[in-house]
Amino acid sequence: MAGTDATDYAPYHCNLELLADFLMNQHYNLSFVASEYGFYPLPLRSKKTILNESFDAWREYVKWVRPYTRGVGCYAQQERNTSVYFCVFELNYRLRYLQ
Repeated sequence: MAGTDATDYAPYHCNLELLADFLMNQHYNLSFVASEYGFYPLPLRSKKTILNESFDAWREYVKWVRPYTRGVGCYAQQERNTSVYFCVFELNYRLRYLQ
């Protein structure tokens, strides 16, 4: 994927329940991760996984599910006639201010 900033990609929406399941099943210790970004890919074939949720609701939901995790946004990237949809979240974003 071209670009390094999440804002390089077109905004999209994602299923909050699937995102919550994904975050809650992570096995790494977030206390050792500072300012790292996580990516949650959205399935391409099922329209049920792509909902019209507002970005603000998604961001608040991520914060509620996993404290110190900030939702950045959901995006679409198209390469060679194939679209990839994904959500981006920043892990332990508060730790960088505490150090």
